[in-house]
Amino acid sequence: MKQTVLAILGSLVAVSAAGEPSFTQPVDCELGETCYIQNYVDRDPGPADLDVACDSLTYNGHKGTDFAMSGNLDINTYFRGFDVLAAADGVVRGVRNTMKDKANPTDTVDVSGKECGNGVVIDHGEGWETQYCHMKYQSVRVKQGQTVKASDVLGQVGLSGRTEFRHLHFSVRKDGKVVDPFDADSTGTCTSDLRQLWDTPIPHVPTGLISVGIDDEVPPYDDISALPISDTNWQGQPKALVIWAFGFGSDAGDILHMNVNGPNGTLFETSVVLKKEQARYSRAYGKKRPSQGWPAGNYVGTATLQRQGQAVAQKEVRFTLD
Repeated sequence: MKQTVLAILGSLVAVSAAGEPSFTQPVDCELGETCYIQNYVDRDPGPADLDVACDSLTYNGHKGTDFAMSGNLDINTYFRGFDVLAAADGVVRGVRNTMKDKANPTDTVDVSGKECGNGVVIDHGEGWETQYCHMKYQSVRVKQGQTVKASDVLGQVGLSGRTEFRHLHFSVRKDGKVVDPFDADSTGTCTSDLRQLWDTPIPHVPTGLISVGIDDEVPPYDDISALPISDTNWQGQPKALVIWAFGFGSDAGDILHMNVNGPNGTLFETSVVLKKEQARYSRAYGKKRPSQGWPAGNYVGTATLQRQGQAVAQKEVRFTLD
């Protein structure tokens, strides 16, 4: 699988004021490749939702940054998992490590009072603290009162607490009040005058593709959103070839182009106009096996997302048919 992010938006300036902590990325993953940001802090004080770039990649009242796992992971990466890292030096103030992960992201579990799931809270001094939520069951390896350094491993990303997808919810507070690490003062004007607290600037990416795959039928959304292991080993001739794409942050008018190329050129293609804003979505398109069967050889399926006439993300999946 190959992914290309063709356009990103956001300020690339990170400036911390005196006495403020500077935060490292709290998940050991590569943004734009093995992970992405699904939700930012909601900056609108009312019922609307507004992220740091005056976009809608958040939801009403969201108080943190959601680092989510991408799809199309190889089997070693999938089972190794992703480490959660301390964002700055500090002292562990609280931990929870006893909540089992959901067997499926859509499972309904009563988590009243424990919405964070397994997690860690770190005190950084002078009223600053960070919280790490939805960690893997029994992965938390720090204890209350323990001193940690920036980038120390706290545990792993999981699926515990109130969540419908595998991610780390990372929140920052100063004297108990929510702080957006993408704009500490919350006074920036969309993509300008932002004062990030990240030690290495993190750009705002408003939309993208999470995964792309090939199947012999349209897979259910729940299967796609569970981020299955990338597997393109076919046994025999599939009854159909269906390319599916899973994306985030759609706007009305976005265009998703999907195509499959085989040994003899383009096998099929389509362009789908997305009709509304959606936090996460999937689309699929395919073709039944012809009477003479599929040509033997190498194939590539490609999904390209366009916004306002510009390609902003692309992913591809390769497979071979005998």
